[in-house]
Amino acid sequence: MKKYVCFLERDHWSSLNSLWAVICEHDFIPDSVLILSRYNDPKPFSKNLRSLISAYGGDVDIEVKQTSDASDARKVISSSMSDSTGTIVLDITGGSKDFLVSILVDRFSHNFDNVFYLSSSIPIDSAYPVLDQTKIRLVDLLEG
Repeated sequence: MKKYVCFLERDHWSSLNSLWAVICEHDFIPDSVLILSRYNDPKPFSKNLRSLISAYGGDVDIEVKQTSDASDARKVISSSMSDSTGTIVLDITGGSKDFLVSILVDRFSHNFDNVFYLSSSIPIDSAYPVLDQTKIRLVDLLEG
């Protein structure tokens, strides 16, 4: 089982493109996705995420959780991870820095196989395949 945990706090494109990069660069097509959202309506994102994964031959279960603070987000992630076996990936691209730092304190990230961040020197406001690939880079923060 492959589980993908992501944040939807900023724009829809950063979160979607980061998953797209993970699929393309790591051949990681999740079976299950947990979306943590504080502000945005996750329905359009969930629909596009399902379409993206389907285009790569996957079928995905999507769970959306509204989180109000870092403690709540850690509890939701921990609960979701306790039910999972296999590979668990955390993608922090769509989260705000202050929220993520609060979540990842105390080495919380040690429970993940990968922690991805789509680094970019350009706005990530269009589809991953059409972005200038020389100006974006998918980073696994656990690879030191």
